[in-house]
Amino acid sequence: MKKLILFVALFPTLLLSATDTYAQSGESEFSRGNSYAIRPELFGAVAMEFGYQFNPQVQASLGIGFEFGDGLVCPEPLLGVRAYASDTKWTFFFDYHIGLLLIKSYAFPTHRFTIGPCYKNFDFGGGIMYMNIDGAGYWGPCLNIGYNFRIGNKQ
Repeated sequence: MKKLILFVALFPTLLLSATDTYAQSGESEFSRGNSYAIRPELFGAVAMEFGYQFNPQVQASLGIGFEFGDGLVCPEPLLGVRAYASDTKWTFFFDYHIGLLLIKSYAFPTHRFTIGPCYKNFDFGGGIMYMNIDGAGYWGPCLNIGYNFRIGNKQ
């Protein structure tokens, strides 16, 4: 557990330093234009998504996440859409994901709404998560840390 906490604490620093290295390589162009993206993400779970950036403002993705708790590792298939305010290096994003949390022989739909700042391919946001368990709705806070590895586009 200590290693996971340390990883979560250092993850943003590692990604920003990687982005800074790219910026120093002489590339001044940046675009979120049409491209495929592989996206590792932390949001209370650990997830890996594959998506497509349709234009500088809209990205859709499909992936799998894993929730950890009470000695269980619960898979969660995910479908998401992400909107960016602009195509600039610094911007804001809005993210909506729907998932199906699989716990033993049960499946619970989940919804996650987050908003936050984005620098190039790295973003960090906060929001709210909703889960429906046996007809009862549960709300809770949600953090989102992710990085887009773009394929076929300038990073």
